[in-house]
Amino acid sequence: YGGSGLGLTIVKNLVDMLEGDIQVRSVKDQGSEFIVEIPVQLHSKPLLLDVKQKADIKPEALFSRPLKVLLVEDNHTNAFIAQAFCRKYGMVVTWAKGGLEAIELAKSTVYDLILMDNQLPNLGGIETTQQLREQIGVTAPIYACTADAQESTRDKFMAAGANYVIVKPIKEASLHKIGRASCRERV
Repeated sequence: YGGSGLGLTIVKNLVDMLEGDIQVRSVKDQGSEFIVEIPVQLHSKPLLLDVKQKADIKPEALFSRPLKVLLVEDNHTNAFIAQAFCRKYGMVVTWAKGGLEAIELAKSTVYDLILMDNQLPNLGGIETTQQLREQIGVTAPIYACTADAQESTRDKFMAAGANYVIVKPIKEASLHKIGRASCRERV
């Protein structure tokens, strides 16, 4: 299975979230060495809860209630990062590992926001988005999250009913910006 080359970017995002530092030393024909330094305390609370907030709005002031988010992502690492971003803002995340599972969850629960991956097993993100809109009548904002930056992919997602297309790797700043704009209207 070929990835999309996001490994180091994901590590960098995790290190930044933990207020750490990453360095690289590389010598031609000998290899590369990556040094990751993160501040930790033994016997402390989980690190993700202790990360200082860097956004211009305090996370607890962003929404008047916890938002319910449906995360549709088959990649465990990408799901971990997206869940960390969402939980930082007090969102309650339900994780679906594929489009068919997302459709079943949306039949029984009303979500405030849906984060939709493009490449999913059995039913792709574009098709899942279209079915959520047309067959189930989902009105929540749907943010398509894809490593494919082609305009044709963006256009297909928007035609299927997505509100935004975020190019992976997901950056907290872009999620925060568009989340604040669209979700405030729904709360």
